[in-house]
Amino acid sequence: MKNNDFKIKLIVGLMFIIGITSFVSCEKDNSEITTGNDYSELSLSVKSVLESIGQSLREQNSTFDNRINVKRGAKQFFSEESKAYDAFLNAYDESVNSSNLKTTFNNEIVNSIISDIEGELINSNSPSEFIDYLEEKFDEVSVSDIDPENKDVLLKYIISYKTFLEFINNNVDLIANQSGQLKSTHNWWDSWGRCAAGIVDGAGLGALTGGAAASVIPVLDTTAEVTVGGVSGGLSGAAAAC
Repeated sequence: MKNNDFKIKLIVGLMFIIGITSFVSCEKDNSEITTGNDYSELSLSVKSVLESIGQSLREQNSTFDNRINVKRGAKQFFSEESKAYDAFLNAYDESVNSSNLKTTFNNEIVNSIISDIEGELINSNSPSEFIDYLEEKFDEVSVSDIDPENKDVLLKYIISYKTFLEFINNNVDLIANQSGQLKSTHNWWDSWGRCAAGIVDGAGLGALTGGAAASVIPVLDTTAEVTVGGVSGGLSGAAAAC
């Protein structure tokens, strides 16, 4: 009788251990999935803000060259008193008034990856080719052994950069020169597109690492706003410089 009681207790104990192990495993898998979803959500948030600003600019027959109208478009998307709008505005002003926002990491591997991306930009034959490259680089970094903090910044930078380039590729008419005359959309990547993408690159990286955020630190709930603010400033600069 005692042996039977012991066996029952042993079986119950084993089942309990197996159950706990399975639960922990599921929790780990769910955490990994959530992390992946965070980058997709960041991309969607960035895209939503940019498209809203772009629509506002078109309604005003304007482009990113007009800084007042860019801010007006952002204000329409966010409420004027919101933390999100403040984050956008601070990052935009810092970005558009700075000649160099790019941040150097204290990590040779990270800096090497950024250099690879910049080199591919120069050598790319089309925006779609470069966007495909960024997708591949995102996957490569995702499975790398880079320390988690730097990996997170890199993945946010790459997914945001890809989203910005897709927006530019679909809205080339919103990049104008200082006189307000639209640049040629024929062979735009060769004539001014790489220049604009390079400026966006520096502005986006600077925003994510705090260089374009002024007093606003890009915390979780303002990452998209700070990044879009920095890059919108970069687009305004590119409209004049490229």
